[in-house]
Amino acid sequence: MGSIEVGGATEASLKDRLTLAEEGVVTVVVIVDADTGALTEAPDFLARGFVHDDTTFEPVIPLIEKALATAVEEGVGDARQLEQLLARAVANWAFRTHRRKPLIISVIIDA
Repeated sequence: MGSIEVGGATEASLKDRLTLAEEGVVTVVVIVDADTGALTEAPDFLARGFVHDDTTFEPVIPLIEKALATAVEEGVGDARQLEQLLARAVANWAFRTHRRKPLIISVIIDA
């Protein structure tokens, strides 16, 4: 059976919309030192549909630092792989802490 389409939206896009509505989305932007892979400043977090305040994301910062350090130790330098590691770290934290599975968008900027 082919994919179902409703009003121009496919079954997959409707599922994505439902997930976003129920779980939210978190964007994390980190600026890292291109030589060391360490954070040059605290990450920026932008959240929609995910209950948060100014301190909500503070506990995840050490996990981001650890993920970046592990990537350096393992020689992971590809930006896409780093963004996936970062997204995974934030997603795991969100589930353990808030029992939510928001869509995580990670952006890494080399300084």
